[in-house]
Amino acid sequence: MRWVTSKLLLGAVIAGVAGLGPALATAQDEAPDGGMIEAPAAAVDAEASATVWDADAGTEAPAEPEAAEPAAEAAADDAADEIDSAAILARADRSRGNIPGAVWNVELITGDGQKVDTVEFDVKVRNTDFFAEYLTPPRQKGNRLLMVGGNMWFYKPGLSKPVPISQRQKLSGNAAYGDISATNYADDYERERLPDETNRGELCYVFDLKAKPGRLTTYDRIRIWISKARGVSMRAEYYTVSGKLFKSVEVDHDQTLEVDGETIPFVSEARFVDELVTRETTTMRIRDPRSVVPDDSVFDVGFMTQ
Repeated sequence: MRWVTSKLLLGAVIAGVAGLGPALATAQDEAPDGGMIEAPAAAVDAEASATVWDADAGTEAPAEPEAAEPAAEAAADDAADEIDSAAILARADRSRGNIPGAVWNVELITGDGQKVDTVEFDVKVRNTDFFAEYLTPPRQKGNRLLMVGGNMWFYKPGLSKPVPISQRQKLSGNAAYGDISATNYADDYERERLPDETNRGELCYVFDLKAKPGRLTTYDRIRIWISKARGVSMRAEYYTVSGKLFKSVEVDHDQTLEVDGETIPFVSEARFVDELVTRETTTMRIRDPRSVVPDDSVFDVGFMTQ
């Protein structure tokens, strides 16, 4: 049997048994002049916690170390959550095209059945950089888009040089120019983990994302749902800086792509909805994705005029 004690408490017990008087209420030491001085409470506490009495052995032993402080454990948990959150978003980014190299075809369709606008591109990507060339409509065939490091340019035959544009500008219907590029949620946004929710029958991680200062992003604030089972983005809502919802998207991943020897689910369709006024939908279809690393010259602004 063991119990926590101190030299002072043990001394007081022995003194009481010997009839020398009651144990002192406070720790005391003898002063040089024969008087008594009171020991600091901190010293008493430190000495009292230094040992434990082992009744079986009849000796004192070092006290067991205290458990880790709750605050330290909470900090470690927060750090682990942050690492996990970054990995979850990075995995979702891969399935939205953030990979070393690929090519695919994009078709954007906007309309209600009576009037339908269609735009088609061939796209080449290198992580978040992309080069796109218009295939349809005929009046835009040969026009080109380039995004490198978040900066974008537009070029059409007849222009003397590419024109800088913003990835936030409208491309077609509810789709912005930046919507045809890969996402980079893991690096471009500060994140807050929200309670899990179910979306279209799948349990999802939910994050509130805010663009980091100085980053060139298509949206300032995003709320995103990521499937726990598949690691792909299911839905995103886009908000203004003031917090007003203005657009949403639901994303399907019904095809796969080989990336570095691994087969990953890959985006097949995204449906962008105007949440402010019209509720009009623009559908983006991704077709025939292939893992191909384009030549670096493709991502040179000078290449756009060739």
